[in-house]
Amino acid sequence: MKLTKITEDIFQYENFISDDECKKVINLFKRNEEMDPEYWRAISFYESYSAMYPPDGDPILKEFGLSPTWFSDLEQRFKEVAAEIANKPVESMSKISFHTQRWLPGAFATLHSDNSSSDGTLGAFTRSRYAIFLYLNGDFEGGLLKFEAQNGQKQVTMKPEPGLLGGFHGGHKNMHEVTMVKKGTRYTIGSFWDDREESDYPQEIRDDWARELTEVRALQKNEQEEWDEVKEKGLILTKDGTLINKEEVL
Repeated sequence: MKLTKITEDIFQYENFISDDECKKVINLFKRNEEMDPEYWRAISFYESYSAMYPPDGDPILKEFGLSPTWFSDLEQRFKEVAAEIANKPVESMSKISFHTQRWLPGAFATLHSDNSSSDGTLGAFTRSRYAIFLYLNGDFEGGLLKFEAQNGQKQVTMKPEPGLLGGFHGGHKNMHEVTMVKKGTRYTIGSFWDDREESDYPQEIRDDWARELTEVRALQKNEQEEWDEVKEKGLILTKDGTLINKEEVL
């Protein structure tokens, strides 16, 4: 495994897991999808989806040649990376999420901060301070992770490839986007971390977060319904918000 510190808080690890492990995990995802058409659930980015990973000891792990604790072991390694980026003890890191992702052709994420609004205002996602993403494949076009790093002073592009892991401070100073996936499917495992427990924040702030999150989820549900209608018409949404025939870009 090779570590490259691109900036003070954007890290890249090559060969974080092996090519063989990447293939096994993707095949496991595909098997789960075959068994359950509703396996993938839409998330906040256009044509991107998330799913649960198998619990420790699930027979499907052995079936695909993975250890009984493969995902929990990986989660612990993510936690260690988050601690390294935060320059904090591992035990101080608090998990916000750890999840699998699938990005279909047409998927993209516009320029955003993981834990604030576009102008840097903190809110319901304040605790998503550190982001860790493991790329499982590279056989697709597009899907680059691009940063306006160090408050826009440095342009950084991360090209996904099997076993590559990117870790970074997810705040406003590292605004980033994912370019449109134009061909193929992009698979990742991602997580978010904080260096404080939720209980470290005042209850009044946590109550505000809960109210905001309820509003955000309602907006996302409406947005997803609109996206489904677009898909049914054979159209896709572009980053600038226009609708075009998917054959024009995919």
